[in-house]
Amino acid sequence: MIETYLQTKATIYLQGVLDKWGRQSFSTGTEVDCRWQEINDLVKDEKGNNIIAKVKMFLESDISISNEDRVIKDGVNYRVISVSTKGFIEQNSHREVLLRYE
Repeated sequence: MIETYLQTKATIYLQGVLDKWGRQSFSTGTEVDCRWQEINDLVKDEKGNNIIAKVKMFLESDISISNEDRVIKDGVNYRVISVSTKGFIEQNSHREVLLRYE
């Protein structure tokens, strides 16, 4: 049902381990269908810090994505602030992902 609304594409890079120089590594990107809604909302991250969310991205519920993963759309880098799964009566319908500029 949500698939009807997923009319654009973005690439998700899952956060990996730190390399030998202490830099964050990421997986090979996976292109996904999504709905992209630009916002300008003040939200709290998982550490309680205030951050401005610039995008709400909607995904199918089976897409793997977590806080601090990277998303690239149209050449712009974003970081995941939060991920929530929405549903109807014991059935997951989609994920809502808040993003900030990287």
